[in-house]
Amino acid sequence: MDIKAKLLVDLLILSHLEGEDIALKNILELLDSKHYGKHLEELRRDFGWMPPRVAFSKLSHNSGWRKSLAQAAQEYLQSHLLASSKTMKENWKRMLPHRFSSQHLM
Repeated sequence: MDIKAKLLVDLLILSHLEGEDIALKNILELLDSKHYGKHLEELRRDFGWMPPRVAFSKLSHNSGWRKSLAQAAQEYLQSHLLASSKTMKENWKRMLPHRFSSQHLM
């Protein structure tokens, strides 16, 4: 999986946790900019003001992101949505260890 797909998996997981009513830029702030670099900045610049569901839809029509989004969606489905609730909690804790305790993750 390429770095853009990994970024999108993380965004899908965080969007699931954070909800769909906030701007993508607020979720992007939770990710490591050193790790994702220019791809994170591109998403922030081009889609940051959109809700995540709209940004993901736009990415599916973008030739530079389409393949990575398809890979990310498959990985997200297998490793998160179809996973046990314990695995989902572990994914969230991995993404936001400093922000969420076990009591926040039901």
